[in-house]
Amino acid sequence: MATNEVFKHSDWIALPIDPSDLKVVNGDPVKVNGLVGVAQVVGGQQLTYTIGTMTVTHEEGSTSLEDGYMSVALTGAFAFAVTGATGSTEMGTPVYFTVGNSSTSSTLTTTSGAGLGFGHIVNRTSDGRFVVRLAGVAF
Repeated sequence: MATNEVFKHSDWIALPIDPSDLKVVNGDPVKVNGLVGVAQVVGGQQLTYTIGTMTVTHEEGSTSLEDGYMSVALTGAFAFAVTGATGSTEMGTPVYFTVGNSSTSSTLTTTSGAGLGFGHIVNRTSDGRFVVRLAGVAF
């Protein structure tokens, strides 16, 4: 057994939030240097939801996930709104990532050169979103 192994599986891992992408929330496409993925849990984030007439607010994350860090999936396929994609967009079309900032979320587009490579369209959902298979690394 390798004595220098730190993580058995590192396709879901805690990474720092890009300081320029301060609006990141769970489910957002994210970039950390050359890695691209989907935020699973953002440390220190307040989550508010309503069940019937009761509204609940609690802090999302675990005690090991600090503010400024997020749990990121670097593998898988996720449903997103993709600018430029239409009902006739072919499967396998490259999707590009543009980082957000403190007032806008990160976005995905089919326009080449608009940002870093993020993944490829592999399907569509019935609500009009596109299923994007993550590249894991920017291309």
